[in-house]
Amino acid sequence: MPLSARSTQQPYADAIKELKKLSSLRSPREKLSVLLMMHSLMKASVVEFHKGKEEITTMDEELPIMIYIILYADVPDFAAEINFIENYVHIDPALESDKRLLTNIKV
Repeated sequence: MPLSARSTQQPYADAIKELKKLSSLRSPREKLSVLLMMHSLMKASVVEFHKGKEEITTMDEELPIMIYIILYADVPDFAAEINFIENYVHIDPALESDKRLLTNIKV
């Protein structure tokens, strides 16, 4: 992609596009996959922007970027979507590591 096209693209556009899929999915596992992919795309955007010299390492660094992505994705009933996913994560012990991401998103 030419530099001029990249500079006009909205920051975190791929992560925002991914999060917009949330409402169209039915199962909590699919919805969780969207959140995990959004998180991965968010982190990849930072690494790409800084050409590998910077990355997100703490929840405090993630939070303002997640807020930006969530606001621009404008997912209808976002809190209900997160609660639905959270209920699923709590009944499946194999998803214990995903609780951290949900906690950060709920903040």
